[in-house]
Amino acid sequence: MSTAAPGWYAEPDNPAMLRWFDGVQWTEHRQPAMVGGPFPPARPSRSPAATVLLVVGCVVAAVVAVGVLAAIAIPVFLNERHKAAVDDLRSLSCAEVGAEAVTFSRQNVKPDEIPLAAADAMVLVTDARAALRLPQTGEVLVMRCSGTATWADQTTTALQVDLYTNSAGDHLYALDWRE
Repeated sequence: MSTAAPGWYAEPDNPAMLRWFDGVQWTEHRQPAMVGGPFPPARPSRSPAATVLLVVGCVVAAVVAVGVLAAIAIPVFLNERHKAAVDDLRSLSCAEVGAEAVTFSRQNVKPDEIPLAAADAMVLVTDARAALRLPQTGEVLVMRCSGTATWADQTTTALQVDLYTNSAGDHLYALDWRE
């Protein structure tokens, strides 16, 4: 007499098939065996410590990735900014330097001074543009132009405009005139 409970059991001759045992005898009912059963195996759950480690690891990886990108991007950005500033300074003409000097004079005139109204016939006297590099500190001469100044009171004088730049690529002017 059998003590096996009724149910599906693997066939000894063909483990890919299941056969029904009714508790007394084997029946002719067969079906394919499912590997792992009808449901996928349950994933073991993570412990809270493992979850915390996973999150911390992801955060550290993200910070490292941002740091690497910044280490690459910042020097490239600064170099491009440097090149753009130098290219801007190299492309200036003395006529443009004179026009900027007029604007500079109007914006920086003291109450007891007469602003520059026009800078005409500006010609290049000193040119340091070919070897120009933005300085780490201080200022460096870019070019010197001379011409004729017309002041707001309609007087005219000889004019010399020195264009300097600093590490940021700013245009800085020094004006010198003789009556």
